[in-house]
Amino acid sequence: MCPARHTIQLQKDGSVIVHFFGFHNHDVQSFYGVNFVNPLTVSRRLCNLVDRKLLSGVTNAGKIAIAVREETRVSRNRALTEMQIDNPIRFEHIRTHELALSLDTVKVINRRNVLGLRSSDGLRMHPDDHKSVWKLVAQWEQDSAVDTPVRYYKPAGKANADTCETVPKGKDKPDFGAKEFLLVMQSKEQAEMMRENSRLIFVDGTHGLTGYGYHLLSIVVVDRHGKGLVVAEAISSRDNHRTWELLATHLRQPGLSSNPEVMMADDTNAAWNGLRRVWKSLKYKLLCHWHIMKNVRLHCCGGKKTKAVRSVCGHATAMRPPCERRVKCAALIDAIFLKKCYYVT
Repeated sequence: MCPARHTIQLQKDGSVIVHFFGFHNHDVQSFYGVNFVNPLTVSRRLCNLVDRKLLSGVTNAGKIAIAVREETRVSRNRALTEMQIDNPIRFEHIRTHELALSLDTVKVINRRNVLGLRSSDGLRMHPDDHKSVWKLVAQWEQDSAVDTPVRYYKPAGKANADTCETVPKGKDKPDFGAKEFLLVMQSKEQAEMMRENSRLIFVDGTHGLTGYGYHLLSIVVVDRHGKGLVVAEAISSRDNHRTWELLATHLRQPGLSSNPEVMMADDTNAAWNGLRRVWKSLKYKLLCHWHIMKNVRLHCCGGKKTKAVRSVCGHATAMRPPCERRVKCAALIDAIFLKKCYYVT
């Protein structure tokens, strides 16, 4: 029930007095003393602040609420002094602090339960990281009130219908065996952003982010304002065509039916081979500008050592390519990027 309303009082002299109440129960106006909804469901930024503390092992809900209110207060004050008045980020910091004022212990405890951290020991109850992740995913799946972002979960050491222990020819281990780990995530909002910006996708696999050596696989699109939007991600023990195929296969329907035509990546074929099995609509591979320039510096401009070595003043140095070769390479790069794109079929 929305409390927004206006009342009209007719006076004896014929005049009219109107009382207008403009606040709604789909927002929180802390300075009115009104708290109709959970601020953690209204503000993603505020929810991330709470989640970060819960997942780091902080268990005292009261201390978390106080710390979050203080952090948002500092951010609001900085926004008021350093940012322009019409800057939208300024308003976001102010509104986040107003929402944080209504954050209490009960709401933090409820959020802790949603994350599956029901014990007073928090994550310390599971020293095994794989077991902690399994418990969190299971809790999300059981909680009907939470639309879990997890689309696919394959724990390490367990086989399922997608695993295969056959070792392909020329390789030393299977493409996706029982030992592999894969966690694919995509929210409803990410799927809609992917559907609305579907023609061109950017993919990349980043490694070395965890102590386990796992990879972060990401799919990004660009909106009409030129801003990059992360629309799907996965944490995987491998970065090969099979993990990229499983990532795309288990996306939400709006993202799965987006049918992109162009994919930008580095010069490896893992993502291209895997995503082509899911999206037959992919026609072109767009090479990343940064990766091309990096390889030009390494292979064409003397940035990478070669077997050809000469002695200069008694010190061994790598030989640089001949001057005319460097000029030709520079001319080639200019010709490529004057066209603003580089398609490889």
